[in-house]
Amino acid sequence: MNTESSNNQNDTTAEKGSGMGGDRDRQILIAGDGVTATLTAGFVEQAGLDPLLASVGADPIRTGIVVFWKPGLQLLERIGLRRPIERHGSPLTELMYHNITESADQITKVNEPTPTDPSLIAIGRSDLESIFEWSIRKRVDTTDRIVSTVTGTTDTGPEHISSSSPTACASFNDNVTERFDAIVAEHRGVLTTATDTERSYGNVHTWSFRWPAETSAPVHSIELWGEQIAAFIIPIGTDDVWVRLVARNDTSAGATITVSDLESRFGTLFNPIEDPFDQLNQHDIQYGRVSDSHPISIAMNGIALVGAGARSGVPGDRLCPTLGCEDAWVLADELAYGPEVVEEALSEYEQRRRQRMKQLVSAVPVSTSRLPTDCSVFVKRLAGRRTIAFGNMLECSVPASIQSSSI
Repeated sequence: MNTESSNNQNDTTAEKGSGMGGDRDRQILIAGDGVTATLTAGFVEQAGLDPLLASVGADPIRTGIVVFWKPGLQLLERIGLRRPIERHGSPLTELMYHNITESADQITKVNEPTPTDPSLIAIGRSDLESIFEWSIRKRVDTTDRIVSTVTGTTDTGPEHISSSSPTACASFNDNVTERFDAIVAEHRGVLTTATDTERSYGNVHTWSFRWPAETSAPVHSIELWGEQIAAFIIPIGTDDVWVRLVARNDTSAGATITVSDLESRFGTLFNPIEDPFDQLNQHDIQYGRVSDSHPISIAMNGIALVGAGARSGVPGDRLCPTLGCEDAWVLADELAYGPEVVEEALSEYEQRRRQRMKQLVSAVPVSTSRLPTDCSVFVKRLAGRRTIAFGNMLECSVPASIQSSSI
């Protein structure tokens, strides 16, 4: 991309940069309210393009922390964000795990062999938002208007293929419609595309909350496994500890937001450590539901999906923020250095991201010894994705290329 980051691009990017890359006058609408949308604006702006960051008025699932995995940290370094995120965040260099079929005294602890270069950094969302405010949002164009609908072009005739005029449209809540060279969205609802039901395990439900101050909190990262459920604990420093509970296909999800219901369902997971539920305030619980399904396409008609919109949601796997960061980088790369026709650049973006996901799927361990013997396929999949993220600590055969930003 430009100046400092251009020295770090892979060979493919360098070849593309010999053309018009970095000098293209393209306006890109980035519609979203999450981490990936902001990062996309940062990478697109650094690539010499013209991003407009706009809200979609959504209420995304937001815990109090964001965890970046090593490949994401490497990409963040290219836009000057790795050092401030590491400074304000906490490295995850230890992990404890337990499953409900073991006795309470069998909780296992593992350490990262090289803590001087941590593979995972947890940062409070408020701290991350502050970093984004001065590093990205002050630098890119933003609007207070809310994106209501997005429409991509469906004209595939010769005139469209050779045209460089904006073709994707966005309507805002003030009833104004504008054209853009491309539109990027975090929510797949803006792109009419089917989902891959064969690889879907249905809806995933998640509850998150800060560990009550009145109860002694763990000081290490902990994962607790059941046959159908899981709980993850992540401390940031010494005073801020967050808990995420995960389950699949609750038939009465709306009724399980109460503290008593959560304790009844997840309480046994916490047998090896102190229970947080007795002092938990009902209003401190954040509930969310995501669809664990893959979109058939993530780019078409001048619109591209990034982040949670581009893949199935598995809360707690620790890969999502980094995969969204990769989306942002690759998309900016293709729009600035890839094919001149936007639709072709978006197609290249999709192919690169699908190849990356294939690599991750092939790297997921078939089984793991830290799970209950009769756990569900969903729990195995979630544990496998966490094994990739925590591969620097756990004994597994995750290829080194998987933990690299060479994408």
